[in-house]
Amino acid sequence: MRNYREDIKVDLNALEEEWEKQTILYDHYATLEVEADEEKDKAERRLEIAKAEMDERVRNAPKTYGLEENPKETAIKGAVARSKEVDAAEKGFHAAKKKAALAKVATRAIAEQKKRALTKASDLFAAGYYAKKVPTKTKEAMAERRGEEHRKAVSGNERMKKIQRRTE
Repeated sequence: MRNYREDIKVDLNALEEEWEKQTILYDHYATLEVEADEEKDKAERRLEIAKAEMDERVRNAPKTYGLEENPKETAIKGAVARSKEVDAAEKGFHAAKKKAALAKVATRAIAEQKKRALTKASDLFAAGYYAKKVPTKTKEAMAERRGEEHRKAVSGNERMKKIQRRTE
């Protein structure tokens, strides 16, 4: 199985290859999404069947499940909900539902976010952005400025002051 977190990354040194992989990745994740939706639907159907079968068993032999001879609907529903079969089917359904939701998110991320990142990176490449070298002194100055901004933010934060006092 592919690693979504790796697939969403853009290799700026291989934009052409990244564009070639884009349609393959989308196809892969779209297929996973469809399969996950199908599995979710099957798990939901298994849950419905488990509930129906358990409901029938409880109604046919209520004493077996600790109920009176003519149990009320709420008692039947409670016995059905407490059954191991229904519980297992519910867990299966929720796991399949989660997998389907994650597959949908991954597909959208590959289709929209990565495509947009590739488009923007390609635009920057075409504009010569990656050809410019930033002088080392400028890089050092930028790093120092970020460090100063971080120190100011930390020193102004009351929670950080408390933590610093505790560690001193």
